[in-house]
Amino acid sequence: MIRRRFNEMRDRHERGTILVLSAASLIVLMAMAAFAVDFGWIAYNRLEVRKAAEAAALAGVVHMPLPGAVTFGPGAQPYDTALDSAVRNGYTSGVGGATVLPSETASPAQVRVDVTDTIDTFFLRLFIGDTVQVSGHAIAEQLPPLKIGSDENNLGGPSEQMWVAINGERRRKNSGDPFSTRCGPEDSRCSSPGNSEFRDPAYYYAVEIPAGQGGNLEVYIYDGTHRDRGDIDIETGEYNNTQDTWSLDFTLYPPDTTPNDWTDNSTNGSAVCSETFFRDGDHATRPVGWGVNEERSLGSCGTATPGIYVLEVSVDGSDSSVSAFSMRATAGGTSNVSVYGLGAMSLWMNEDNSNPTFKIVRLDEVYAGTELELGLFDPGDATGLSRLEFTGSLAGLDCLVKVEYDGGGESPWQSDGDLNPGSEGDWAGTSCGITTATNTQERIFNGDWLRIRFQVPPEYTCPATSTGCWGLVDYSFANSPFDRTTWTAQINGTPVHLEP
Repeated sequence: MIRRRFNEMRDRHERGTILVLSAASLIVLMAMAAFAVDFGWIAYNRLEVRKAAEAAALAGVVHMPLPGAVTFGPGAQPYDTALDSAVRNGYTSGVGGATVLPSETASPAQVRVDVTDTIDTFFLRLFIGDTVQVSGHAIAEQLPPLKIGSDENNLGGPSEQMWVAINGERRRKNSGDPFSTRCGPEDSRCSSPGNSEFRDPAYYYAVEIPAGQGGNLEVYIYDGTHRDRGDIDIETGEYNNTQDTWSLDFTLYPPDTTPNDWTDNSTNGSAVCSETFFRDGDHATRPVGWGVNEERSLGSCGTATPGIYVLEVSVDGSDSSVSAFSMRATAGGTSNVSVYGLGAMSLWMNEDNSNPTFKIVRLDEVYAGTELELGLFDPGDATGLSRLEFTGSLAGLDCLVKVEYDGGGESPWQSDGDLNPGSEGDWAGTSCGITTATNTQERIFNGDWLRIRFQVPPEYTCPATSTGCWGLVDYSFANSPFDRTTWTAQINGTPVHLEP
């Protein structure tokens, strides 16, 4: 009896203990759930502000680097565009406890955006208050456009052993110009368009005005007009074997606000100056000989504004000629201007026994750790041994090469020494080098694209030489060159990207 009563009392006490423990556990579980709700809410908002910062940084950086004399801040396009992107994603600085701060970094190619927001808490307000701040940041980078060919105020000309060039629309593609002709490589009469690489305008060049430079901007073209004859021009080597009407057009647009897209200027603004050169004597407003072996201005281009003006060059008309010319620019009567190619540059070299050495690409330190790819279309038009070597900032960098054949297909990537086997094709230089024509007058890459890749080391710095960051081409011709080559340069990968 006594034992039974004891057990009954013990069971009642245990049932009460279980009830208390269950209630306590339920409170703990509810508290944990409450904290999970708040911490989940905080984590979600942290993700949202980071995503807004990333979107704002990517939107703003497409306007970097800034033109000279433009200060990063309110009114500058990268700054204002970043703020606008943040607003579109729900964060307006100064509204609802949010702050958005675009800023520069040590690199002129980057934009940093910090986003902070104040959010309400739910259950955590018992411990930390009614609100909590969440923040996130992102850094976006846009590698600036590569400069091709020059950082001086002229490109090509009588003293340069090379000319800037463009082929007529009816010339075959394998004559050295893949962009200006409508004709395929096998269409000798250009009976039907067959070149998928044709584009109009064919080429874009930059006229860059540095910070602090003003005055009247002038752009000059030397020998923009062909003579109406079928022989070789003594000074430029250009020739014209047709009587058809053609024109060569130069149009200059104001400073570009999207540095990596130089093709949009004609839709985003009006030209500041332009000029059209006609075949010698076939335009009523131009006297015979106008622009032949002489320099002509595009007219007044207004007051120079710091930044990158874009010069479009296109050929129009059913012509099969090769036009060689040079370009020069001044601002305020000074040579404090740079003229260079954007994306591509087409050259004509025709001086016997010449050894042209020219700037091909400016490899600034911002490109450290990237992959540079150069393209040469139809190199090596000559009647004897022709070789080129990459020196300057490209000296000592390993390269891989491949050939894209005009008839379709391509070679594998290989070393420069393996590209052209044989005694004449072997390259013994310490830098990247290519043999483009042999002593037996074989034009190795006739009508083909030659692609060359350089791995730029992460620790790359510009050489402490007179040419600094410029990669050079040292080209040697044994005799009688008539080389029409189009050169391209690009940084492989994603030009606009988030930094880790």
